[in-house]
Amino acid sequence: MDATQRDAGLLRAVGPWTLASSIICNTVGAGIFAVPGALAASVGPYAPWALLLCAFGVGAVAICFAEGGSRIASSGGSYGYMAAAFGPLAGCVGGTLAWFSNILACGGVAAALADVAVSLLPESLRAPAHTLVIVAVISGIAWINCGGVRHGMRLVNAATLLKLLPLAVFVIVGAAAVRGENFRQTVEISTSGLGRALILALFAFTGMETSLAASGEVAEPARTIPRALLRAMLVVTLLYVAIQLIAQGILGPALATSKVPLADAMARISPVLRLLMLAGAALSMFGLMSIELLGGPRILFAFARDGLLPAALGRVHARS
Repeated sequence: MDATQRDAGLLRAVGPWTLASSIICNTVGAGIFAVPGALAASVGPYAPWALLLCAFGVGAVAICFAEGGSRIASSGGSYGYMAAAFGPLAGCVGGTLAWFSNILACGGVAAALADVAVSLLPESLRAPAHTLVIVAVISGIAWINCGGVRHGMRLVNAATLLKLLPLAVFVIVGAAAVRGENFRQTVEISTSGLGRALILALFAFTGMETSLAASGEVAEPARTIPRALLRAMLVVTLLYVAIQLIAQGILGPALATSKVPLADAMARISPVLRLLMLAGAALSMFGLMSIELLGGPRILFAFARDGLLPAALGRVHARS
C-alpha cells in the first residue's frame, strides 16, 4: 500500500519545530547525565572530539532519513523507507526490530523511572509503589495519545522543555566554574579506549528514527522532515559538546570515575543544583517515554494498513 492510502484520514498537524522537539526529546535521554563520565574514562579531555566525530557520522544517517522522509512521508518511518527501497520482507523485518526495540526501551526506562520515584519511600512501600508508578506513567501517556497527535506532541514539547531546563542550568552556571587546569590529559589513550568512546557517543546520538514513525502526520513533509532533522542534530551536538567540556572543566580527573557526573559537578557549586540534576535525569526518562509511546504504535498502525497485522489496528478515529 502506498503512503497516500496508508495514511488516509490522519491529521498532518506536526510542524518542523514540533518534530525537531520530538527528535531532541528522544535523543537527549537520561544517558547524557551519565555518559560524560564514561567518555572521560575512555579518552579523557579528548571526549568532545569523539562526540563531534560521531555527530558527523550520525549526521550522514540523518541525511538518509531526511531524503527518505521527504520522499516517503509515511507512518512507520524507517519501516516505510525500507519497504519501498528493498521490498516488503526487508521492511517487515526492519519494522519489527524497530517496534521490538521500542518496547524494550519503554520497559527498561519505565523501570528505571520507577526506581528513582520510589527511592525516597520506606522499604516496605517500594515494591507496590514501583508497580504503581510504571502503570500510572504508561497509562497516562497512552491516555493523552488517544486524543490524537496534537495532544501527544504537546506532551512531548512540554517534556522536552522540562528536560532541557536542568541541562541549560548546568551549562550556564557551570561555565563560570570551569578551570583550565582540569583539562590536563590523565588517561592513557588506546585503541580500545577510543573504540569505547565512539560506541558511547554513537549511543548518545541515537533516537531520531522513533520520531519519524509519525511521518504520516507531518505537515509538508518534504520540507518539514529535513529541516527538523537539521535543527535537532545541531542542538543536540552543541549541547553534548558543551556538557562534556563543562563537566571536564569542573571535575577534572574525577570525571572519569563519576557515575553521576552532572550531579557531582553541580554539587561543587550548590547541593540544590545537585538535586536539580538528579531530577533532570528522571524528567529525561519521562520525556523519552512520551515520544517512544507516541512513535512505536505508528509502526503497528502501518503494519495493519499494509495487511501484515489485523485491520483493526489500522483504524483511524473519526475526529482525533
